[in-house]
Amino acid sequence: MGNDELLLADAGYPGARLLAAGMEGRVYRLGPDTVGKVPNPGLAPRPGITALDAGLARERLQFELPRPLGSVHLADGRVVRIERYLPGRPLDEFYDPDGGSVAGEVVDALGDVLEGLQGLWFDLPAMRILDGEQYVPSRTRWADALVDLGCRRFTRYGGQLQARDPGVTRTASDLLTFLAARNEVAPRVQHGDLCGANVLVDDSCRVTAVVDWGFLSVPAEPAFDAAIAAAVLDMYGPHATEVERVLTQALVDRFGFEPDVLLAYKGLYALVTSNVYSADGTDGHFAWCAAMVSRAEVRAAAASLAARCIDRVDLA
Repeated sequence: MGNDELLLADAGYPGARLLAAGMEGRVYRLGPDTVGKVPNPGLAPRPGITALDAGLARERLQFELPRPLGSVHLADGRVVRIERYLPGRPLDEFYDPDGGSVAGEVVDALGDVLEGLQGLWFDLPAMRILDGEQYVPSRTRWADALVDLGCRRFTRYGGQLQARDPGVTRTASDLLTFLAARNEVAPRVQHGDLCGANVLVDDSCRVTAVVDWGFLSVPAEPAFDAAIAAAVLDMYGPHATEVERVLTQALVDRFGFEPDVLLAYKGLYALVTSNVYSADGTDGHFAWCAAMVSRAEVRAAAASLAARCIDRVDLA
């Protein structure tokens, strides 16, 4: 039994069983109807996450969202968030990265999630996202808020991207110029990390729940979440490029997204998340992001979209 399990037992939850582990902590099954999210040692609570959870709990979609039930303090001072257990298997159990193709039911499941989220809106609080980035959401100027985030991230980490690709500054400027013109598109609350681990499905691959909100849960147009979902289901597999292409085309066909807009949002996701797992850019996620933001088709889409805009975001 590990230290977390011992501390949970002391707090009144004997027999806690590990379900998942991530960047910020671990999720334990505490009982038939509850789970506990245990933060990693030294990780400060995220301001705004409780309000985000409360907003999600008020929504009623065709699949489940997290439902907070309270919290409990461990003996070492960490606060465990208690939530209702949401049934289902991770979507990535239905996907084999070595298989060379993505099953139709996986494509449909991602589309069903995005369709369900298209009308999701409630007032978001000021909160911490990504690796602790302070973010103040805005419904009316949502794109401006994301542009500010992108500028801050590039100021902080752009030198590492430039070391790999000296032309990335122009691409980043194009991406943010495109984004700055999107305020008039109606936003909703996006999940921001629709990977296979965060979409739960039943044995028939029908969506039962969407979990693990908060990483990049911000106001945005639906195309941003769609672009992320298409890009991150398979980031590192031997057939990742083809899988991304199939998913992207399926979402274009289902929702009518403009292909260049999806490409631009893939670049923006790479721009703002490049260093979330390592400040020095030495991990696989950084390498993936650097490749994405420098991809020829992303660069061309960003330049084309930026050329339509009147005002330019200058990163020089």
